Amino acid sequence: KGRETEEENDEGKSKERKVEGRKLKVIVFGEVKGNFELFYEQLSKYQESKAGPFDVCFCVGSFWNENEDQNLDQIQNLNRSDLSKISSLPVYVLAENEREWNLENVIVKQLSGSGVINIQELSVGYSTVKNLSTNDIDAFEQVKKQYDDFKGLDVLLTLNSFEDPHTFILDEKYSPRYHLYSNSSKFEEKQPFMDSRSNVTRIIEVNSLVPNTNHNSNDAKLNKFVYAFSIAPIVTTTPTNLPLNPLSLQEFIKNYKLNPIQNLDSNPSRTNENDQDSKQLSSKRIGCWFCVKEENVEKDLIFSINKTLYCAIPKGSLHEDHIIIIPVRHTRYFFLNHNNDLQSSFSTCFKNLISYFNSKHLQLPTKNNSNTIRWMTWERNINRKNYHTLTQMIYFQNQSHTALTDSTSFSQFLSKTFPSTEIDFLEFDQNLFLEQQNEIKTLLKTSLFIKIELNIGKVFIGIFKTENSREIGREVACIVENKTESVNWKENGSADLQGEKLCALKWR
Repeated sequence: KGRETEEENDEGKSKERKVEGRKLKVIVFGEVKGNFELFYEQLSKYQESKAGPFDVCFCVGSFWNENEDQNLDQIQNLNRSDLSKISSLPVYVLAENEREWNLENVIVKQLSGSGVINIQELSVGYSTVKNLSTNDIDAFEQVKKQYDDFKGLDVLLTLNSFEDPHTFILDEKYSPRYHLYSNSSKFEEKQPFMDSRSNVTRIIEVNSLVPNTNHNSNDAKLNKFVYAFSIAPIVTTTPTNLPLNPLSLQEFIKNYKLNPIQNLDSNPSRTNENDQDSKQLSSKRIGCWFCVKEENVEKDLIFSINKTLYCAIPKGSLHEDHIIIIPVRHTRYFFLNHNNDLQSSFSTCFKNLISYFNSKHLQLPTKNNSNTIRWMTWERNINRKNYHTLTQMIYFQNQSHTALTDSTSFSQFLSKTFPSTEIDFLEFDQNLFLEQQNEIKTLLKTSLFIKIELNIGKVFIGIFKTENSREIGREVACIVENKTESVNWKENGSADLQGEKLCALKWR
């Protein structure tokens, strides 16, 4: 009972690969909750069985009982003869709060907080934190940076279920080959999934050593409190026994109806009411026009996509050099977002677009005038429920408009076109803006605003004074391109959807 090896996990449906390097035998127990006598009795039995001896033991779920007296009584009553059989076997346990372990010659290593440790070349991540913050996964990031080709973690141990969005982010980012946890209700193997790097993740829920009577079942498999497998460290070999036809990450999320998040705030004490990033970030919003998974999305308008962002031709596009950049996930902000992956992906995408536009328009008569405005990007934060942010970018085709002469002309144009009773504009040099980014973000966190960036190293922040924020970026673009009739394209039907789809096809 409870004996399973990696070869047996997929019931003979595995692809066999030749593996170099020694495999380690790993045994995993569910929640112990202070039942140390029963735990060591079972561990000794398995260590001497045909499945053993094991190289390492993990205990997922709570190792300690909340009652300190019971912990002490159990430790004192342990059968020393049982302990002698497993004295050389290291036992790693998850502990929200570390306790004193007074038994000599019995190796119990308590893991608390979040981090990564190396066990006989196995890369083992762990987390006992209920709500992960950016600081909690710093250790994971440091390990990731040690490898030019990071293949993922060998094992991930957590107190929380993978269904918790703060925990599933570790499965998404670090691709553990095994994610093990225990919530005391049942044993279950989830259907494996494969990420974009062909890393397969198996998620195993192990039952409690002493099952909760409210969830007890006559099904022997559901009551399993131990799980065993053989594994060769990922740093020394190619993983063996990949299951046939694993789910993709997106299929896995859909299959288990997950609501994963990417943005982790560095200050976990900040309340959800003020943390609009985490409150508004999910895999999708039903009815959203920009969530890739939603039926509303015009996928024929998308011309480039990765796991983080996609580029598309907007509905109501002014011309072929007018595009939008949108997060794949439902995200409230670009500029105010703390997610490093999103910011890095956006920066790379943005640089590539600029390079493309500059090479495309080399013959423009203004190319030698560094003060001339050639392109503009804008992002809005507006008061709309379930708003999915996007950044629009346009490379102006009408270079003769006076507003594009220099930053002074553009600033005057903004002041004249948009009254100060509706919006106040702040102008920054790009370098100063980057230096003061944190202060600016703090200022804007509770504001409705538009951020406009120009190729001449100028950034304009417009702070709205009313709830009904105008589509200022689009108005500017329409006026400059002499297409004022397209400002209200939804009302006047000026959009050409078929032409926009052909434009996206050309971009692809």
